[in-house]
Amino acid sequence: MRVGMLTMSDVSADARVRREAAALAEAGHDVVVASLALARPDAAPEGVEVVEVSARSPFPRVAAGAPAWRRAARWLLVDVHHRRLLTTYLERATRALAASGVGVVHAHDFDTLPAATDLAKRLGARLVYDSHEVWSARRPLGRPTPVRRRRELVAERRLGAHADAVVTVGQGVADHLRATFGWEHVRVVRNSFPYAGGPAPSAASALLYAGRIGRGRELEVLAKAARDLEVDVIAIGPVDEAFARRLQGVRIEPAVAIDEVPVRLHGAGLAFIGVADGPLNHRLALPNKLFQAVQAGVPVIAPDLPELRRVVQEHGLGGLYRPGDPVALTTAVNRVLADYAGFTGRVVAARRALSWEQDRAVLVGLYEELATEAARSRPSPS
Repeated sequence: MRVGMLTMSDVSADARVRREAAALAEAGHDVVVASLALARPDAAPEGVEVVEVSARSPFPRVAAGAPAWRRAARWLLVDVHHRRLLTTYLERATRALAASGVGVVHAHDFDTLPAATDLAKRLGARLVYDSHEVWSARRPLGRPTPVRRRRELVAERRLGAHADAVVTVGQGVADHLRATFGWEHVRVVRNSFPYAGGPAPSAASALLYAGRIGRGRELEVLAKAARDLEVDVIAIGPVDEAFARRLQGVRIEPAVAIDEVPVRLHGAGLAFIGVADGPLNHRLALPNKLFQAVQAGVPVIAPDLPELRRVVQEHGLGGLYRPGDPVALTTAVNRVLADYAGFTGRVVAARRALSWEQDRAVLVGLYEELATEAARSRPSPS
């Protein structure tokens, strides 16, 4: 089948879009992605056509030191900017996919779903809604308004119900969508990583965080616990200097390529999964760094949030601590270190169950069903 994906992201920086598109191409589907940007053409998935749909803001950038009236004007017009950007992208992207004659329209996140629904109807194509998070619970772009949030929630309920399938990133989000909208056609395709063999580390020398270094990631709590830990504490990733000064006791190192992260995790021996409690999407999050740590054979230290708790406890992947509590974090680390061989053994045993091969099979199986349904509904030759 020819699959057309709509995404308001830059494909070269969106691992989920790249991974799903590549999996469908490897399964024999003809995949074209209409991307808002493609900063690194070399990052486009092999065998996938990526169409960069240009949609720039009509408003000039405003420097941080600009006069207050200019910054205020920009803020007042921010919703106009986002609507223009979205409208322009969707018009051009749907035109490009319509010309390609796609048989399945795959909408990444709600912002593309209304246009994807219209395109699927126009082409007589199947529709897949890929919910990367609970859309109504996200931090919205622009100025949040209750009216807009309610309007989007109503539209998501209606359009998602008519999609041929809904896929999402974790069981917690899937359960929320079923409970909120009454949907029964939700499947889970996690942001996991390919299966990796090889031995687990024999000892832990450091607790390593890899990712963007900033607020909302429990890093201030990690810094408070650092002085009482038996291992070094390291954070690798981009960071604002002002925020870095708040992380005394944490060794901050530059970001590395994603392929190097498992090597660094294996060398450290412990992975810190940083997610702060609060917003619903944080409580239901399964960060890709969790799956990356598993494939590296490394136990994790994670905040005790519902979805992380479910996976960590089910597979015995490491220690949980009460969010915001450095003493509880220290206790969790000590518990893992006291039975390090046992935890690494359980992590290694969970590699296949938590691998991309498992999630890829769900996605490819769904598309096999859609292809079968399309073939059945196709008029027979006279």
